[in-house]
Amino acid sequence: MGHSSSTDHPKNPNRPEVKAGSLEWLVFSAIIALALLVRLPYLPVIGYRGDLEHFASWGHTIAQHGLFRFYDPELRYGSGDRAYPPLSTVVFATVQMLRNPTAVSTPAAELRDSVYVILLKLAPFLCEMGLIAAAYLWLRRQRLWRWLIPCLLAIYPGLLATTVWWGQYESAYLLFVVLALIALNRDQPILAWVSAAIGLLFKQPAVIVLPLLVILTFRRYGWRKTLIGLLLMGAISILIHLPFMFASGPVAALSPYLNASDAFPNLSNNAWNFWFFLGSLVNGAPIRFQDPHFHDAVSIWGLFSYKTAGLLMFGTYSLLLLYWAWRNADKRNEFIWATALYFGFFMLPTQVHERYLYPVAVISVLALAQDWRMIWIVVGVIFTYSYNILGVAIPYNNPRDRLGIDTFALPTAFLNIMLFIGTAWITRSNRRKTIMSAASGANRASVSTYSDPIHTSG
Repeated sequence: MGHSSSTDHPKNPNRPEVKAGSLEWLVFSAIIALALLVRLPYLPVIGYRGDLEHFASWGHTIAQHGLFRFYDPELRYGSGDRAYPPLSTVVFATVQMLRNPTAVSTPAAELRDSVYVILLKLAPFLCEMGLIAAAYLWLRRQRLWRWLIPCLLAIYPGLLATTVWWGQYESAYLLFVVLALIALNRDQPILAWVSAAIGLLFKQPAVIVLPLLVILTFRRYGWRKTLIGLLLMGAISILIHLPFMFASGPVAALSPYLNASDAFPNLSNNAWNFWFFLGSLVNGAPIRFQDPHFHDAVSIWGLFSYKTAGLLMFGTYSLLLLYWAWRNADKRNEFIWATALYFGFFMLPTQVHERYLYPVAVISVLALAQDWRMIWIVVGVIFTYSYNILGVAIPYNNPRDRLGIDTFALPTAFLNIMLFIGTAWITRSNRRKTIMSAASGANRASVSTYSDPIHTSG
């Protein structure tokens, strides 16, 4: 008379069995399809003509004078030109080779061709798709996060606007920064350094994560792995730069790094951050891009300028954060620490562009897997970043459409300040248990390998 268990019922031979692995790939395919669905319509659209014209003109310069002469000072349009490192330059060369190797047309004429516009955006589009794929594969054993986090990245308005509408290359370097953090999380420090080296060769903001890589590699794996990683990064960088150095000159080839600042020496370059908030309060209205009254070289006291103040603030904040990472290197908080670092980079220095919040937008979503409290940061940044990007690009295309920024830009900057403080608080208050092996000392030769790469327990 007792209740029968489920094992007492015969299996239905007509019901197909779905293997766990097949279900994983089905979910993955659905997420990728969703990301493609919302991105593909924007690929042929010119969201911000000025930057695409720069990319097109660089491609024509390469077609006329050769790839490795790209950084030659004689071929530049101004001191702020040629701002992108070698691997991005290789992408521009590839685009030009695929579309118009003879460069018989002009950049402006080329942009009237939707195929050429798609080619210019293709590399960042593929890299952003790579970010979504990497997130899923990293989280594939987590029932909730493996679909929630990639789905957020797939439909994130600010990411779409930056990459497939605007056509910016933030995703190109950030993909390799994220792969570096995943590699560290999976106890692959050498792979992490290779990934970081590639990211730095795409765009300069990848450098922000390097001090964190040094500390975590040294504290977890010892000085030998750290030295190998640094030497490998140097070797990769030299190898890629050598042909450019021979053709354009050593200093010119390194100009994307040596001249990375002061192209737009303003308190804020459309970034709704601390300096934008401060300047707007003084101005009585949101400050405009390149307003001569808000240059960061203005002296606060003697030789102490706003630029110096911003660098000191960011330097002090970074040292405190890295000290905390040093003391807690046995915790798997890679994405939380990286979010905090990049948020400081967006908020505290002067001359910051709106796109510098892109890494915070992506990495904070991934950090959900390491601390669920990051959800409040994620929700806030989804709004502030998406609005900042659209609030810059839409009025650029149509000055009459201000998108309400005269009213809402300042509150958005204040919200960013609150989110930044919240991120620092979460970083400092994280008390999760150690997940590393019981090896003692800073010079650990190895750590144990885990079946779960996320380590969310504790």
